[in-house]
Amino acid sequence: MEEIKIYHSVWRMLLIVLVCMLFVGAGISIVSKVSSGSLSLFHLVFTWICILFFGLGSLLLLYWLLKERLTGQPYLTISDEGIVYDSVWKQFDIRFADVESFVLLGGRQNKFIGIHYKKGVERKKLAGANGVGRLFRKFNLAVSGTQESLSMSGTSMNAKDLCDMLNERLRLSQKTT
Repeated sequence: MEEIKIYHSVWRMLLIVLVCMLFVGAGISIVSKVSSGSLSLFHLVFTWICILFFGLGSLLLLYWLLKERLTGQPYLTISDEGIVYDSVWKQFDIRFADVESFVLLGGRQNKFIGIHYKKGVERKKLAGANGVGRLFRKFNLAVSGTQESLSMSGTSMNAKDLCDMLNERLRLSQKTT
């Protein structure tokens, strides 16, 4: 089968960056009122945390978008053997041989594709993770029933269609082994 490459939608990513920058602007506007003494210490600290969170988030999204577009490296590459997931920090390989099924997670706006690994693989991934990674995996498992998930927010493909296609490729890969 052909290799499928999925990128983030430029317009959706830019819209998210714009919304983040609006929050940063609102935060800066609120902080500027400090001189008038109308802001408590709690509100000042909270506002600065929001400015940093949305400011760094928008920079991270811009970096990710530019990285994809300038290097041509997609967010997800799906082949007959599995998926290459390019996060902001590093690449991960998800082999179909290790996967039991894919499930659609999330609400109306934020869609994720959860990965149900085979039991032995699931235990290895949990044991092989560092302390923070183990906490995240356990939290994800408790909340969604999967240790890992792929965010489909802002991508160029419908999450349900991709989930169905991944399960079909998984089924076909299991027939050949």
